[in-house]
Amino acid sequence: MSIKHPKKRQSEELDYFSQDAGSTRTKSRSVVKHDSVYSEGSIVRIKLVSFLTYDNVEFNTGPYLNILIGPNGTGKSAIVCAICLGLAGKTNWLGRASDPKDFIKYGAEKAVIEIELFNPYNDSNYIICREIFKSKASNWLINRRTTNQKAVEQLVAKLNIQISNLCQFLPQEKVADFARMSQQELLENTEKAIGKDELYETHQKLKDARQKAKSFEQDVDKYQQELDREKQKNARLEEDVKCYHDRKNFLKKVDILKMKKPWLEYQYLKDVFERGKAEKDKKAEELKEAKKYLHPLEKKCASLKAELENLRRETADLSQKLRSKTKNVTDQRQNINVVTEKIQETRNDFDAKLKEEETRKQKLHDLQEQLKALENALAEIKESDTHTLTKSFEKVTEETRNVSLDINSVQADGEVLRQDIAALRQEKKGYEHQLQNIKNINNRRLEMLRGLHQDTYEAVQWLRSNSSLFKHTIYEPMIISLNVNKPEDVKLVENHISFKDLKAFVCEDPDDLSLFLKQMSTLKLRVNAVKAPPKSSKNFQPKYPISHYQKYGFVAYIQSLFTCPEPVMNYLCLMYNVHVIPVGSIVVKKQLQQIHSECPELTTFYSPDDQFTIKRSRYNNSVSSKNTALKLPKALADSLNVEKEHELHKLMKEVGDKLMAKEDEYKLLQKKSEQLELKINALREEKRNLLKQRDHRKNIESQITTKNQRIQQVMKEELNVNAEKKKLKLLLNSFIKEKIKCLETMKKLVLEYLTMTKERTTKILKLAKLDTDFIHNDTKLQNEKQRFEALAREVKEFQEQAEEWKQQAREKLIEAKKRADIGLNDNLETVLTARGVWEDFKNAPSKIDELDSEIHSMQARAESMFQIDERVVREFEKREEEIRKLEELIGQTESRRQTHQEDITESKRKWLEPLQRLIEQINNKFSHFFSCLQCCGEVSLNIPENSEDYEKYGVCIKVKFRDEESLRELTAYHQSGGERSVSTVLYMLALQELTKCPFRCVDEINQGMDPNNERKIFTLVVQTVCKACASQYFLLTPKLLPDLDYDKHITVLCVYNGPELLDYKQWSLKKFIERRERLELVE
Repeated sequence: MSIKHPKKRQSEELDYFSQDAGSTRTKSRSVVKHDSVYSEGSIVRIKLVSFLTYDNVEFNTGPYLNILIGPNGTGKSAIVCAICLGLAGKTNWLGRASDPKDFIKYGAEKAVIEIELFNPYNDSNYIICREIFKSKASNWLINRRTTNQKAVEQLVAKLNIQISNLCQFLPQEKVADFARMSQQELLENTEKAIGKDELYETHQKLKDARQKAKSFEQDVDKYQQELDREKQKNARLEEDVKCYHDRKNFLKKVDILKMKKPWLEYQYLKDVFERGKAEKDKKAEELKEAKKYLHPLEKKCASLKAELENLRRETADLSQKLRSKTKNVTDQRQNINVVTEKIQETRNDFDAKLKEEETRKQKLHDLQEQLKALENALAEIKESDTHTLTKSFEKVTEETRNVSLDINSVQADGEVLRQDIAALRQEKKGYEHQLQNIKNINNRRLEMLRGLHQDTYEAVQWLRSNSSLFKHTIYEPMIISLNVNKPEDVKLVENHISFKDLKAFVCEDPDDLSLFLKQMSTLKLRVNAVKAPPKSSKNFQPKYPISHYQKYGFVAYIQSLFTCPEPVMNYLCLMYNVHVIPVGSIVVKKQLQQIHSECPELTTFYSPDDQFTIKRSRYNNSVSSKNTALKLPKALADSLNVEKEHELHKLMKEVGDKLMAKEDEYKLLQKKSEQLELKINALREEKRNLLKQRDHRKNIESQITTKNQRIQQVMKEELNVNAEKKKLKLLLNSFIKEKIKCLETMKKLVLEYLTMTKERTTKILKLAKLDTDFIHNDTKLQNEKQRFEALAREVKEFQEQAEEWKQQAREKLIEAKKRADIGLNDNLETVLTARGVWEDFKNAPSKIDELDSEIHSMQARAESMFQIDERVVREFEKREEEIRKLEELIGQTESRRQTHQEDITESKRKWLEPLQRLIEQINNKFSHFFSCLQCCGEVSLNIPENSEDYEKYGVCIKVKFRDEESLRELTAYHQSGGERSVSTVLYMLALQELTKCPFRCVDEINQGMDPNNERKIFTLVVQTVCKACASQYFLLTPKLLPDLDYDKHITVLCVYNGPELLDYKQWSLKKFIERRERLELVE
């Protein structure tokens, strides 16, 4: 790779901790085959050219855990992007740029990604190559042969590589998306990641089958509804069908009248056709006359147009020649300028050579002076006592070695202390972080309030900004201000106080209460506010101390289980009697009878899991009791763990004392180290002086030899000035002649240009006149054409109308004969006489409007008899047949539905039982990993209420990171970024031991983790991944904690960058080590 400008960042390169990077490219693939530890489809080698930050890089990967480490921005995530795009992944799976061309390095025209995948069944591996061009196109190659993206996708799918599955391939920008997956999406991705196709495919088939079953049920319901409707319709038509036959005879008379109507319409259309034909003939004569006048005009316009086009063509040719001539003049002017520049450059070159000769003479003089000074200095030096210098040098060297050993010893002790101090500081920081989490409970409660009641949350925010409006303090809702001392008591306190009061604001002053509620009404916020009693807390005292009830199992009153501001406590004492209601252990359940009889003042009390309420009849003194199981807490779930806080303070003090002692010890070592450094520096200075004295004479002799050689070289470089002057004169004469020739050519071209310009102007004037004549005649021609076309349209319209009338008359004649049911050649009177209806036909009205009136009158009479059309009868009979078919169809569909349901039940058994076993195995691994972190986690299969809703099945991940919390579902909102990262990587590790996929990739999953969790997570990853049967794993991180536990199967790849770095092929760890050893030897 070529060295670029220092200010421009050089492309990042990769090197191994475990091997020489210079030999990376030359590794034989046969070595990989011989290892036989790679899985089919595992990544063996990656090569990138002009991809994102990389110019050109190629490196091999290990078969187990591959750790890519380097500072942010060096190009770690670029390798993840290359794996995705190189294996036919989509850009939106990366959450970065939307177009593949955006991954091409700035300034390059294309990027190349080459990925080699292990193939255990062939001598050569799979080599997939993708070339991405700026034009958005991509070229694909498999094993150096051109192919298409579809073929690459098929190969990747065959190897069970799922780039789109977050359970297998998790880029940096998609880490948060893992927690955003719904339970259903997580289940499907888990089924795919497991690699058991039958699970995922059976699940999809069950969902499709469920839809088909619903379709069967809907079909049965639809057919049954249709059957009921058809039966109801036929029941309504029975009376109508009966009336049909009574009406049939009367309508025959109406048919005779209707039979005559088309005959009358035919006669009318025949008359109209004859009148239209006469009008068409008249217009045709006018059209013939107009055509005779139009022909001469067309001929004249065509002649003018041809002449105009010839003149335009000649003018255009002259314009083209003028442009060519202009270009020739410009080119000649440029030639003159070029010759002028050559003359000036020749003179400048001669002047530069004269200056160089002067410089050479001065340089020769300077060298001779320097040689004289060196010879004088050599004459002044006397021969020193070499033996004395050597002996002193050896002594100083021995003392330097002894002091260096002392420094190494002190530094080793200091390194041990530094590690101890770092560990103690990290431990102290962990305790501080836990304390901070305890103190952040108030913020978590506020966020919980937002989810429980948005209006109250907004009211709290408003009150914090406007508290100065009120005379006295308005206390925030108890969800925020009330704190339960022990986590196990939260459930009891929250069950005793209603949620309405838990989210209520408590006011000390009635005016403040009115003003607050008024402001909330203005803001359209529905909140609850109450007034605290004016009494002091001393007025709320229990009748008996709690020791009075200890024999029944009671240990405290509710009031002692929590803390809150005094006005809030007074309100709770007044409204909920928290100062007199006792709380006990499980012993209370066993003492119920004794409590009823001996403690009548106790009407309400609690055990750890139940509330007991006692009612006494005011009439017969009978006693009834009710116990209610306590619900799990929500609003007060995050309460301050006081005991935990005290323990943390104690641990922090112990760690602080140890840290102070270690730091004091380290300071003493530092002072000792500084003294030794001063001593060794003095010895090194003395050593350098001795070396300088020994080598001074040799240096002067070497400089004299060099100066003599340089003087001889400068003398040989002398310039022949006279020869250069003659050469200059010849060149100038040649250039001047060339310039004169160019000027003569330019003069000739300018004269030709003027002649052609004059000729073009003459033609343009003639063209303008001819164009005016053409426009005048063309306008006249267009007017005549419009008149001719208008006449032609009229003739055509009359012709079409006449033909239409003729056709309508013909159709009416056919219709009339058809209505009369006679042949085309039969005589109407003869046929109707034979039928006995000719007289009725002849006596019917002879005008259409009178005939229509008679028809309507007769039809009205028929309709008044409540008669029905014949179609009703046909519809009735047809519907009877449809009813029979529907009954058969319902029976067949019901039979098919039952058979289909039996198939679903069997498929469900084959899918659900293995799936439940699989989820149980994942849960065991997941829970084990969380227990290693001293946290809790579980994975369960979420089965919907209707077990047939297969699209609602999902995987539910629940986690708990603190003692005071309960298990919560993993979402994008409940947990912090670090907690989501921990959960994500542990779920993927749980899959790692259960599935066999070619490789997994996780990019910067440790972001947001605290150091303790990060260290534990790394250990789990190493233990899980570095097994003989595990999949290949890529872990990308910008940093690693010190003193981690590594495994021999780990491959670490470091990403370097910087403007002065060598090409990655030139890196050699062996040379670095040898250079370091030489430096240490000199010291």
